[in-house]
Amino acid sequence: MTGGSSWESTHAGEPRPGHALAGGLDHNELGYRHAVKGQVLWFALPGPYNRSGQDMEITGGEIVDLPAGLKALDYGVFDIRDTGGTPLLAAEGAPHMPDFARLKDYSSGFTVQPGGYGHHVPMVRLLVTGKVTEDVELCRYTYRQGKLRYSQLIGCGLELRVGK
Repeated sequence: MTGGSSWESTHAGEPRPGHALAGGLDHNELGYRHAVKGQVLWFALPGPYNRSGQDMEITGGEIVDLPAGLKALDYGVFDIRDTGGTPLLAAEGAPHMPDFARLKDYSSGFTVQPGGYGHHVPMVRLLVTGKVTEDVELCRYTYRQGKLRYSQLIGCGLELRVGK
């Protein structure tokens, strides 16, 4: 797994604005109001849907607007066949949840075919550090099509609050 605030494969040059991704989560589409300070949660970034007519290599992803009270510990990309589906929000170590530390990580890049989502789940490992009053609304993906690099924002839609 990669550490820090994002994952990104190394490619030269700044990406240009992209428009080939569709989908994402709307504002507050996923909510969890029972988080606990010190808890570690895995949140699935919205699956990148390739609405273009050519292959897309996803080379990076991150939450853009991580609110106070949450810290991104790691990002990872996992094969949906290894996770048993898309775990939208999973408490680390919870029963019946994947052990992401033991799964193969595809953060070096993965391809999404035209007109599809592919079979990879980009995830961020979050630490609850305190009270959370703002929502996660935007994620950014970087991707390559042919020799060109792109960056595009999509909705993340997570409302996470610390329980009483």
